[in-house]
Amino acid sequence: MALCLASGLDARADNGERWDSMSFTAFKRYVHNDISSGLCFAQDRQGFVWIGTQAGLVRWDGNRHVKYLADARDDALPDSYVMSVHVDTQGRLWAGMNSGGLVRYDPEHDNFIRYRASPTGLRDPRVAAMADDGVGGLWIATGSGLEHLAADGKFNRLGDDYGAAALPDGGIDALLHDADGGLWVGTRRGLFHLKQGQAGRQILLGGKPNMPISSRTARAGCGSAAATVALSSSRQGTRLRRRCMKALRRRRCTVSGYRQSSKRRPAKSGSAPMAPTAASSCTTCSTTARVASATAPTRPTAWPTTM
Repeated sequence: MALCLASGLDARADNGERWDSMSFTAFKRYVHNDISSGLCFAQDRQGFVWIGTQAGLVRWDGNRHVKYLADARDDALPDSYVMSVHVDTQGRLWAGMNSGGLVRYDPEHDNFIRYRASPTGLRDPRVAAMADDGVGGLWIATGSGLEHLAADGKFNRLGDDYGAAALPDGGIDALLHDADGGLWVGTRRGLFHLKQGQAGRQILLGGKPNMPISSRTARAGCGSAAATVALSSSRQGTRLRRRCMKALRRRRCTVSGYRQSSKRRPAKSGSAPMAPTAASSCTTCSTTARVASATAPTRPTAWPTTM
């Protein structure tokens, strides 16, 4: 008996220690112009947060920041308008610019290695997003389409083997590489799924084609072969999200066919019936709602922080 009690106490102690570091978590708002207008963010293995802005690339350590600006030198940023930042599987930091192509940060010399647009390199200098290819290379979303930088540092046309010909004109704004080797591509004319050896196909969101997808609204599903797409910046996306929120409160998402399995709680005497309490998510629009109100609110209690 004593041994069992001791084991129980040890387990509770372990659980308590697990959350001790988060018991006094606080958030502070930073309003400095150099770090408050970020377009994209990434954290490297050293803990630095890299922030891409329209006026340079910022490295922040939580207290101080260093700003990198465009310069005529070959080892500096070619453009101050940074649209995308990415840390690859090797811990290297990449930055894509609006008109300066792609750069890789060299921490040993505190400068940048440029990958400019050229006949044998990038076909377009606008780099809106990046994603690892799973074998040490990099997928690159440009204003002209899909690019691939192999692990040996050379550009190739691997996208042709993935059915990139199915992508519409107008460039790519978002990329996501899933666990099954597929590539999810967000464009201004809809979402597409590519896989090696297969024809590219468009994914209809809410039964509607040509819904714009940006790099700020695409994220991976947890260990899933499919991508979870959150639509937050476009008018069409706002309508779709509202539709999903209403459907989730009715315990059925008509957009994705997702059905929430939750039970209604018994109402207290003299009070209004309680709505079902469950965290539900729509696999199409990534909407997450927690419905728990005695008055069955017409609006969700909170929006997801990822939107």
